[in-house]
Amino acid sequence: MANQKEEIKKIIRAFNKRRLRYLVIGGVAVVLYGVERATFDLDILLPQDEKEVALTLKIIKRLGYSKAMDEKGRKIVNWKEWLVKKKMLRISSTQRIDLLTLSRAKFDFMYQYKIRVKFAGLVIPLPEIIDLIHLKEWSGRPRDKEDARLLRAQLRLRKKR
Repeated sequence: MANQKEEIKKIIRAFNKRRLRYLVIGGVAVVLYGVERATFDLDILLPQDEKEVALTLKIIKRLGYSKAMDEKGRKIVNWKEWLVKKKMLRISSTQRIDLLTLSRAKFDFMYQYKIRVKFAGLVIPLPEIIDLIHLKEWSGRPRDKEDARLLRAQLRLRKKR
């Protein structure tokens, strides 16, 4: 787990250094919103833009990531083309990273209202909690539906305070 945390910090640090526009979503975001749950990957949301996707992939490759798969585990050769076309790419090495894209308009809206969470000496951009809930609900996966339920409970607790 310590190695996972260090690897995530290395990725976030590299993205922040290059001023990449991204949002952390998935289990890491859920945990940073105060929900206790295990997570083993890092989910990153990007705008569906060839230049930003290319820069993100360049950074990831420089960090030593060299293996990419689709959601079914099949090897992907042309990472950029796949991510722009299919909107999801799974990259692995010491840490699994899932890159997802969203239309520029939708991403820009979420990014405009992002929150910045300080964690382990880093600033991590997250979508607003309600946007994260919507992303989780839209995926349709059981784990994501459960995350959305837990995030809604967290939101209710915040409103009571």
